[in-house]
This record gives sequence, structure tokens and C-alpha cells, in this order.
Amino acid sequence: MSTIEDNKLIALRWFDLVTQGRVEELCAMTAPTWTMHGGPPSLPAGPDGIRALFASFGRVDGRRQPTVVSARELDVGPTEQGDHDWSSGRLAYTHGLGLIRFSGTDVGPDREPRLLDTGLGVREPRIYFGNLSGPEPTGDQETPGILAPTVVQGLADSSWVLVDTRRPEVDIASALGSPRPAYHYRGPAGISLSSWPRRAVFALALGSKQVLLSDDLTSRSRILLHRDVHDRLATLAPFLHWDQNAVPLTYRGRIVFVVDGYTTSTAYPYAQHVDLGGTRASYVRPSVRATVDAYSGTV
Repeated sequence: MSTIEDNKLIALRWFDLVTQGRVEELCAMTAPTWTMHGGPPSLPAGPDGIRALFASFGRVDGRRQPTVVSARELDVGPTEQGDHDWSSGRLAYTHGLGLIRFSGTDVGPDREPRLLDTGLGVREPRIYFGNLSGPEPTGDQETPGILAPTVVQGLADSSWVLVDTRRPEVDIASALGSPRPAYHYRGPAGISLSSWPRRAVFALALGSKQVLLSDDLTSRSRILLHRDVHDRLATLAPFLHWDQNAVPLTYRGRIVFVVDGYTTSTAYPYAQHVDLGGTRASYVRPSVRATVDAYSGTV
């Protein structure tokens, strides 16, 4: 039998044992020097690492098994279709909802991963700060030429939103036939737009005259900036190289995004340069692990 066929049989045997949760049989197949590439940094080598890995799995149907989670992020692209306007993308569709959980081993009748949890059972499922990729289309009107020199392009193109306005935010759907109470953000994040001068400053910086003229804004309204976790961390600590992957987790009933930060240098002596996320580096050290609260934006 060829080595490739041997490896296939071993992989199938591993899959069966993982699916059935037979930890000790897995440990018997594991070499003392085994390590998991890309796994938790504190995971020990060998069979003890297998036991620690299974101990970290969540319980499904009374037994521990691997699961896959994903944050239900917000896509405001559809609000650009039809009669939706600026207020839909900036005032109404402001946040995602929940951390969905799928089985890491089981599939449903349609051959898709088996859904275990819709992600709305956590104490605070709303995601105002998340893994947002690039600027979101919002239907902003063209910036007048007189405002153009004052626009801060990085902020103007980001996914900023306005909360605690007269317009309710789109939130968790209510049961069929029951009224849905109006929802407004009540977290600590954001900069207050409590005066006309403040609104004028942000209208100039963001190139959006609606911030100044909209009747939906009140003295209690706030603006949420740097909502993408990568942008937020890079703004806070630009001297670190942040990982491109933000991992969503639940902690004490809230959703948090975990991102690794690296100290890098291009001048480390007698070291080979490697490509790191589009930049060259000869020294890389994992120095920081940051968490960003999806509701409050706290780092």
C-alpha cells in the first residue's frame, strides 16, 4: 500500500474518532512530539495537547465536539436598491446580529454544515464593531466642491453610522403578528453631536451635508467611527502589524473579536526578509493579542 493511501486511511480514522469524541483512542495514535500548527499557543505537545483541545470544545447534544462560529455581519449593499436613501445605511441598518454556530463534523440533509445555534442567545448579540471589509455603500450625495478640501478621506470612506436618532434602527425581528418596539443604541461608544458646530465639523470631515441638515438627528445623537476592528486597532496602535484575521468569540454574554498584533522590523541583521501581509520584514514577534467588544468598541 502506498504512503498516500496510508495517510488517507489515517485521516479517515482520525475523522471518525473526532466525530465520535473518542479522545483516548486519538491520544493512542498521537506521537509525543505532535503539535497543532495554527492552534492555541498554549496547547501542549503530544496526547496532552489532544486532551486539552477536546476540553476546549463546546458541548453539543451532551458531548464535546468541534464547532465553527461566524459573526453575522451587516451588508448594507441591498439598501442601495429601490427607494432606500442615505438614512437607511447611516441611521437604520447600523449593526449585525449574533454569532452563528455550526457543527464542525456533521452535515444536514442538504449536505450543508448542521446549524447548532442562530447566535442570538447571547446576552448582547448586536455587532456595531466588527470585521467590516472596506467602505459600505450608503447613498451619500455628492460632496459639494467647497467641502472637498476638508474631507478626511479615510473616515469619509469608512462604515460610520449615526445612533440614537429619531429613526429606529433595524434590529431583531419580533414574533409574527406582534409589534416590534423601537430600538436605539444604548452603549457607551460614539462622539456626541450635541451642537450645531459639532455637526458642521463632522459634515465637513465626512463630506456629508446630511450630517448637518438631517432632521433625524437630535442633541442626543452620536456618531460611531472606526467600526472595523482592523482600522480601530491600527488607529490605536499603528506601530504594530495587525493580523488580517479577526476571530469572533463569546465572552461573558458578549461578542468580542480577537486579533493578534506583531512587532516587526526590516533591519534585523543577518536575517532573511519575508512577505508579511504585503510588507517586507526580517523580524516578526507576536507581541500583543487584542480584543474588541462588538457592542461598545472597547479594546
